[in-house]
Amino acid sequence: MKRLLSLLMLCSLALTTQLMDAGCSSCRSCDGSSEPRLTRRQRRAQSRKTTQVQGRAKTKKSKAKAAPAKPAPVKKSKAKAGKIHHISSKADLDALKAQGKPVVVKYSADWCGACTMIAGYFENLAGEFDDMIFAEVNIDKDGGLSGKEGVKALPTIHIHKAKVGKVGELVPANKVGKVGELVGANKDALHQLVKAHSQKAKVVKEIKSRR
Repeated sequence: MKRLLSLLMLCSLALTTQLMDAGCSSCRSCDGSSEPRLTRRQRRAQSRKTTQVQGRAKTKKSKAKAAPAKPAPVKKSKAKAGKIHHISSKADLDALKAQGKPVVVKYSADWCGACTMIAGYFENLAGEFDDMIFAEVNIDKDGGLSGKEGVKALPTIHIHKAKVGKVGELVPANKVGKVGELVGANKDALHQLVKAHSQKAKVVKEIKSRR
């Protein structure tokens, strides 16, 4: 009986040793290591997290490569504003006419929105066409000048030019007549009107045509 018990103990000890060496293959809670085995749901969650991290890393790299170079700053052209003569009587207008240069007169008012809109552009034209005299008349302070000149709407632009003599020569005011008129705030039309009566513009055009 004692021998039988000894044999059973030896077999039990041998079996325990084999199981420890081979690992616990029948247990689903471990994989032979000290860390517990993840469930299927946990493995999916971990896989999605890894994929998201990798995707973010790729996106950052692609943005860094595709970052466009900063465009060069655009140089803004600064038009030089010319002198504007503010006149309020026929005597003032006649004095400008007597100088022999074409006179560009803008009739406007403080309450006129369209007049304000082209005010800066009118000053730039005075700088561009410096062979002409530019003047402005406020119809509320002109002593009836706008009525005498036939102004019926604002803004109105008149161009007065000498009928005789050369440009720049002193001539009587009665020899200077109105040669152009524009009603409204059309900047392109205003530029074309002034250019058509500018001696400077004609000289530039002639020089370009010879090249």
